[in-house]
Amino acid sequence: MTAVAPDAPLDPATVPLDRSLSEAVANCLRQLAGTLHRSLPASPDFPIRVPQQPVPPAEPLDPTRQLLDLAARHPRRPVTARLGRTGCRVHVPE
Repeated sequence: MTAVAPDAPLDPATVPLDRSLSEAVANCLRQLAGTLHRSLPASPDFPIRVPQQPVPPAEPLDPTRQLLDLAARHPRRPVTARLGRTGCRVHVPE
């Protein structure tokens, strides 16, 4: 298995070593399984690292302060927030 940049041109001289696509995928998964498992955070409260964010925040962000500031800018209007694993969705009715 060789890692290459996504935009790198393919080398036509490279011969696949696996007999089929399913065999190649299975081989790749076997080689990556340990690495992928070790790269996951132990706690589900912490985000998974992504290339655009080399170091995730030390703690999950608390949106309370931002929600209070938003509510202060919209007096007499309900500000609702839905917190989930993918983030915080905020709604202020028109």
